[in-house]
Amino acid sequence: MKSINEDLYKQYPEDLLTNFDHSIMPDAENILKSNKVYSQYSAWDFCGYVWFENGKFYCEIWRYNSHINTIKANSLEEIMDEASTKYGYD
Repeated sequence: MKSINEDLYKQYPEDLLTNFDHSIMPDAENILKSNKVYSQYSAWDFCGYVWFENGKFYCEIWRYNSHINTIKANSLEEIMDEASTKYGYD
């Protein structure tokens, strides 16, 4: 399972995605593409961490302090759709 390389990527100070109102911060894709950062993705039933690497967006999915999956997609919207469908909307 692919994971964030925390030696290369630093945490962005704000959540760029959230399932609480199913929103993606404006310019989130550019922030991730232009900087070596990752961001928390808040949700009720999981916690995600998103980053951009080698032309794709990735999201580590965590539940109960365990990394259970990593999603790969072309956009943050696709990441949100897949994570929400598989792991919960709330």
